[in-house]
Amino acid sequence: FEGETDVIPRSMPPGVEPLMVVAVDMQKQSNETNHYTMEYMTDLLVVRRAQQFAIGVTFNRPLVPSDDFQLEFLIGSDPSSNSNTRVVVTFGNRGGGGSWSGKILGASGAVVSLGITPNPKAVVGLYRMYVAIANANGMRRTEKDPKTNFYLLFNAWSPDDDVFYPDEAGRMEYVMNETGLISQGAVGSISDRGWVYGQFHDGILDCCIYLMDACRMPVQQRGDVIKMVRTASALLTYLEGSLYVKRFFLPSVLRCLGIPSRVVSNFNSAHDNNGNLRTELVFKMDDTPDRERTVESIWNFHVWNEVFIKRSDLPPKYSGWQVVDATPQETSDGYYRCGPAPVIAIRDGELCFPFDLGFVFAEVNSDVHFMRSDRYGNLTPYKVDTEYVGKVLLTKAVGMMASEDITRTYKHPEGPIHTWFDLLQQHNSQSNHDNGSVGDPVKVAVTILNQGDQRKSVMVTLDISTVYYTGVPSSDPIRVGSFDLDVEGLQREHRISLVFYGLKRSSHDCLDLCGSVAEETRTFEIPAKDYIPQLKPNSGLEITATGRTDDETVTEVQKLALKPPPMNVKVNPRCDINEIGYLNITIHTELLIDLNVAKLSEENEKLKRTER
Repeated sequence: FEGETDVIPRSMPPGVEPLMVVAVDMQKQSNETNHYTMEYMTDLLVVRRAQQFAIGVTFNRPLVPSDDFQLEFLIGSDPSSNSNTRVVVTFGNRGGGGSWSGKILGASGAVVSLGITPNPKAVVGLYRMYVAIANANGMRRTEKDPKTNFYLLFNAWSPDDDVFYPDEAGRMEYVMNETGLISQGAVGSISDRGWVYGQFHDGILDCCIYLMDACRMPVQQRGDVIKMVRTASALLTYLEGSLYVKRFFLPSVLRCLGIPSRVVSNFNSAHDNNGNLRTELVFKMDDTPDRERTVESIWNFHVWNEVFIKRSDLPPKYSGWQVVDATPQETSDGYYRCGPAPVIAIRDGELCFPFDLGFVFAEVNSDVHFMRSDRYGNLTPYKVDTEYVGKVLLTKAVGMMASEDITRTYKHPEGPIHTWFDLLQQHNSQSNHDNGSVGDPVKVAVTILNQGDQRKSVMVTLDISTVYYTGVPSSDPIRVGSFDLDVEGLQREHRISLVFYGLKRSSHDCLDLCGSVAEETRTFEIPAKDYIPQLKPNSGLEITATGRTDDETVTEVQKLALKPPPMNVKVNPRCDINEIGYLNITIHTELLIDLNVAKLSEENEKLKRTER
């Protein structure tokens, strides 16, 4: 082992037998209470760096002043002092030691209590520990004992750690909470679903270490939280399964390692694949979407994670919440990963800092350019929408099962000071309509608003399709058609908005920008039998309306996520351990389709998941 040249072999004083280790007590319960790690389902000790933990060492006799011993902490397959993967903490007559500090807390006979404080930059992972005693022949170490192995994690409670979070409520939410809330759906039909992260479950710590090993992250870099989260955004490519599940596994990894994190849903999330900070939607000459030529997309919603860390590589302003995306659609430095990207830099448009700020900025702030393709393939822009993308960003609120609107942390206000989400919620609460369930007819109204002083003849083309939440069509269009409307003049221009279930869902309506106008409306109803055969898992409806006059063209796109049929679940108020519990499940549906495949899934952060 390294460091042994500092040991001076010495003989024991007369009548004093050589010092030997009899037992080591990792004091698991008291340490984990102080380190907020009691929830981890493992037999090994779990502690956090930059905070003292105690161990008890029983020797064969009480210590005397001439005794020299040290604790050695090793991590990885090739530990060394140069890489901080081997740390020595000395006791007795020899001072100094490694980057960790240690002291004798007390002694009772042959039992000595030792306090160890890992460095705030210490490598995170599974450590092996040895007690080494200096004797006349050099160093005598304890045998390898898996029971003295322990996990060292990041510490959101320590101001010296780069993951320090400044208040207790936030630490309880972003590190300790095993359950969360995921916002999903589409603008105008947002819903929340619960999610169990289960970061304390048996085997999760080992899984995190395995994933870091699998992507060959150097052990000595695992104390650098910036490198850790950048690796974490890429490591999920080693897992099988859908993107939908992978993105929700990342907070399990981050919270398990002690990094404060939260899930963020961005509605109307743009995918800019060429870095020009604009999203182009191509339409054919007949005003229907040209999905073959549209290479960029706008997702109903996209989910990423934020981590709260210190950016030691940037000015202090850029510390705090950072975007880390586990399912990016573009590569970064040759790997599919994204972040950490400072949220405040995204808001202020400061895209010169690392990492991947341009890509995330485009997801929430890119302009949508509507392009018409002629018979020769030439593209001509006819409309730019600067407000469609990044309509609202939601995360779980601290301490409650409800969504919190964090749009203003990503974007400066583009109009009234009230957030779009607040106004939409208020608008919805004043209506008797809901978002509709699968099986209900879809009611669509196209309203032409003429604010010009001349009468307008408008040809309206309507395209209704089913699309995945990623914006990719899941089938052929359900309905395509055109009709003409004549609208009397009033003021100065015309716009198109869409109405679902009698609710005007466009940004113009929600922000009350239209004022007094002349308007004409055409309504449609799509029966369930027309759209249900086209629906796929995680898909919804996309309605595109394009209105054209002799001198102007406008397009509005609305997406709708239909709710599943309502379900009523009744559970016995009391269920004893090892006793049968009963559930009464009722599904109300008017579907003309048999529901013949039923699966019941039960999950709890303290229990294993079961399916039937």
